[in-house]
Amino acid sequence: MAEEQEEGASFWAAPQGAGADAAALCLALSGTEPSEANAYLRDQRRLTALQVEKLATQEHFEQSHLQWRRFNDRMKGALQIMTAMVGLAVAGGFGVMVWNAAHAEGYVIESFTVPPDLAARGFTGEAAAARLLDRLNVVQTPGPNNVGAAQNLSTSASDDVRVEIPETGISLGELYRFLRRWLGQETHVSGEVVRQDKELAVAVRINGKDGALYQGPEANLDALLQQAAEHVYDVSQPARYAAYLGGLNPPRLAEQRAIYQRVIDDAGSPARLKAASWNGLANLARAAGDFRQAQLLLRRARETDPTYALAQTNSVPLELYNLSHPEAALALLPEAEAKLDKYADYWSASAIAQTRIGLRTSDAEIRGDFAGAVSQGQIAAANDSGQRQYSDVLAVAWDRARLHDGGAIAWLAEQPRPATLLASFNRTIVLRSFQIETALQHWPRVIALAAELEKMLAGDSFSRTGRETVAAFQLRPWTALAKAKTGDIAGAQALIAATPGDCHDCVRMRGLIASEAKQWARADYWFARAVSDAPSIPLAHEDWGRSLLARGKPDEAIVQFAAANKKGPHFADAMEGWGEALMGKNQSHLALAKFAEAEKYAPNWGRLHLKWGEALVYAGKRAEAKAEFTRAAGLDLTPSEKAELARKP
Repeated sequence: MAEEQEEGASFWAAPQGAGADAAALCLALSGTEPSEANAYLRDQRRLTALQVEKLATQEHFEQSHLQWRRFNDRMKGALQIMTAMVGLAVAGGFGVMVWNAAHAEGYVIESFTVPPDLAARGFTGEAAAARLLDRLNVVQTPGPNNVGAAQNLSTSASDDVRVEIPETGISLGELYRFLRRWLGQETHVSGEVVRQDKELAVAVRINGKDGALYQGPEANLDALLQQAAEHVYDVSQPARYAAYLGGLNPPRLAEQRAIYQRVIDDAGSPARLKAASWNGLANLARAAGDFRQAQLLLRRARETDPTYALAQTNSVPLELYNLSHPEAALALLPEAEAKLDKYADYWSASAIAQTRIGLRTSDAEIRGDFAGAVSQGQIAAANDSGQRQYSDVLAVAWDRARLHDGGAIAWLAEQPRPATLLASFNRTIVLRSFQIETALQHWPRVIALAAELEKMLAGDSFSRTGRETVAAFQLRPWTALAKAKTGDIAGAQALIAATPGDCHDCVRMRGLIASEAKQWARADYWFARAVSDAPSIPLAHEDWGRSLLARGKPDEAIVQFAAANKKGPHFADAMEGWGEALMGKNQSHLALAKFAEAEKYAPNWGRLHLKWGEALVYAGKRAEAKAEFTRAAGLDLTPSEKAELARKP
């Protein structure tokens, strides 16, 4: 029981201060002197205060200790996180190093061995490597027709980053160089310069093999290094080297052709390299005027490697401009753009941008959107240089002429020509002038330029096939039309009869010449064939509409103009012709809207403003008509249009 009572007393015990008060109360009740009780009570209060102070001090220290422990724990956690992050960074950095090493390409020139006397004069092994690097830079820099991006070039000394990895004695540069050699695809070039009798010999090797030796006087050391650099590219990048040979002035065409053929005949050549070689041969055939051969070679390139984008993008202008196959070019465009986006990873950024502009220009021209083509051509010219830039300028002038802008000729004359041009480019300049005069309907000038071009073709290094192909597709159809327009119907018909049947422009010209001769059934036959051969193209519909309008059949003409407008919504000629047909139906008020729409795309077309003025006269708006006649007078007009304008009030 005693144990139970003690446990109970312990359980029910009051706090210490309360127990002291209870003791004092007991003393007071038992008859103890009040002074003693009060003294005892004071002592108890003092003791309680000391205990409270101790507890407060102890609590402060405990709180401070707990805060320090929490801070310490946080710092330990942060240190662990930082350690983990550093570890991840190191691992990530090493991973990036390995990835870069695995994808390393380009050329590393090892230090050459050189004769002591040359080294004493400053031509050390590093200097020889640097000199060879300079020559490689010349060879490998992409030319104006080379889409490939320049490869990385360096000497082995440039890899010497002296950051030591602890406890290994290995520098980061050495590690990275080892990884690149082990995992990468770099081409390592080594060699030496030695004396042989009174001459120097430059030996060069690619990846320890494929060596070559070039010997000559010491004064020709740079030429020997140039030969060595060309050997390096001939072995390691034959397609790029062949393109370099073709870009020289004068080009080394025989060597270029031999390299392409060597790659094609090599069973071990990669598919892309073979496709590049087929494409290179196609470029040579096109430059020589053999367009049909170029077409076949490009097809071989596409079949050899369907991912080779250049064969696809080169096929579009060949079909459109050289073979007059606009429907085929239009069909090739979507795939060409898709492959340019997907497979042009080895191209330079500028080549991708310029090729995309070229494809957009072709698409616009096919649909008769010559204003859009001018806009794209101006962008191309702003980002090109030299002969290629002037080629862009010529194309812009031609598209302006196809918008009937007579100012194209004066504008072209103001454009600066590059200081150096390939000799063959003179023919291109004359051909563009011929096309510009054709678009502006300056027929006597067209006939004169055609004769000049025929003489130039005879003097060029073309084969007979090349001369005939260029003349048949690019000269004679328009020359025949010029003859018909100047009254020589028999000469026109004889000339057009010899042109190819699969040439869209040739078939269109047959219809236009028959229309000039008022052979209406014959004209309808050729226009219908042109529409059938190229069902997506608006040009033949517009030709047919003009012919029907000349016969006094405005309703049938509107059918053709409407079809042309549907296939080429920005084709100004179709909208202007539609307006003239509405005037033929005594609906001049409706014609005004068509002329206004055409003016958005061809604002400087003299005939458009002439006919617009006529429609305004019929609509009773003589003041506005006079303004249109005044505007027409300041623009390019044919002789018959000038005579018509002179009769206006």
